[in-house]
Amino acid sequence: MISVVVDEDLDVRLRLHFGPDVRAETVEYRGWKELKNGVLLRAMVDAGDVDVFVTADRNLRHQQNIAALRLAVVVLRPRRKRLPYLLELMPEVMRLLPSLRPGTVSEVGPPPTAQTHAWVGARGTPPRP
Repeated sequence: MISVVVDEDLDVRLRLHFGPDVRAETVEYRGWKELKNGVLLRAMVDAGDVDVFVTADRNLRHQQNIAALRLAVVVLRPRRKRLPYLLELMPEVMRLLPSLRPGTVSEVGPPPTAQTHAWVGARGTPPRP
């Protein structure tokens, strides 16, 4: 079973969408709500039972030495941080989970749509509405 901790910057209901082979808990549930960045990551490592940390903090990889940790980090990049947009990313997250290795950071963004490619104008700028 893979153990996942969901960061406080994500909707807590996301933990319910990881599937039966994943134990997903929130930072708050684990009693780490007041901890930030390096201290939070160290608490997860010291607990010894966290395999993956899921967050929306895009700067974490630049602020912390993830390679030195005994857990993997998944950075979600949803269009918005609301649950429906987070759920769009879950198929890719679930596909990645079994292959994640400690000390790595993986980013998961929204699936491409026709609209994301169609707006580029002749000068590479979006048209005005």
